[in-house]
Amino acid sequence: MPSEEFRAHSDLAEVDWLSLKREPSGAIRVERRPVWAAYPVIRRTIYLGTLATGQSARHRANFRLSGYSMTWTYHDWAVNIAHEAPQSTMFLGRRYSFERDDRVSLYGKPSRR
Repeated sequence: MPSEEFRAHSDLAEVDWLSLKREPSGAIRVERRPVWAAYPVIRRTIYLGTLATGQSARHRANFRLSGYSMTWTYHDWAVNIAHEAPQSTMFLGRRYSFERDDRVSLYGKPSRR
């Protein structure tokens, strides 16, 4: 049965596939780490972009996950990241500094939306 869920993470340790690294300039380097239990498997870290103060980004991805069982769950994620103080409406109607779309189509190729 399909379901929808919204999560806001106050601790980045809860998002093990995302890496945010502060650079000497103060900018934040955003990377996607490998997710081994997902299909399609991405075996390398992917650079998504760098955010200066006040900038924001959106990363979209979809994949199937399998834990220790034989069942698969399908995930379609949109992750919004901003290099600024948090506000409850900060992503509503926002224009992003950059967007990365890594969703896979029915034919196994990334979509170009």
